[in-house]
Amino acid sequence: TGTRLYASVSNGTIVEATYENDKLEKARTFTPKPADAKGNPRPAGLALTRDGKTLYAACIDRNAIAELSLESGQFVKEYKTENLPFDVKLSTDESMLLASNWGGRIAKEEDETLEAAGAVIVVNPYGGTATGSVSRIERASGVTTHISVPPHPTTILVDETRAFVACAAGDSVVE
Repeated sequence: TGTRLYASVSNGTIVEATYENDKLEKARTFTPKPADAKGNPRPAGLALTRDGKTLYAACIDRNAIAELSLESGQFVKEYKTENLPFDVKLSTDESMLLASNWGGRIAKEEDETLEAAGAVIVVNPYGGTATGSVSRIERASGVTTHISVPPHPTTILVDETRAFVACAAGDSVVE
């Protein structure tokens, strides 16, 4: 059983709380962005390595997954995603990160777009998100592959060698 809880907070931080003697207490606060970066990164989904040394955060307003060292309490680096990453999961063997991108793929010149949360989003004729994507990031190299999925991907479930993505605007779950 774990003794630590991590939560994304709307002020742009991640809070660590400890649980001991039936009591939950705030321990540390982390900032999931480079020291010189401005603005609220709007952290959302979190993923923790099995050894408890590294925490990953989907940072919606940075279009990135932040890596934090829980030993030092410091930001380490970030991995770029597509638009508005919401959830992040580790693969079963922890070699990869998977991020659901609410805002979908990066817009092309011919796309109809709107700006949302500082990102340029591909939209349908009604102004809704027209694309969805998942970013697959190799932890060792940082190499990233973007996979098209139905619009508004939210939660990811990793099961052995497969991942399932719930896509809210597509009313679907895809593998």
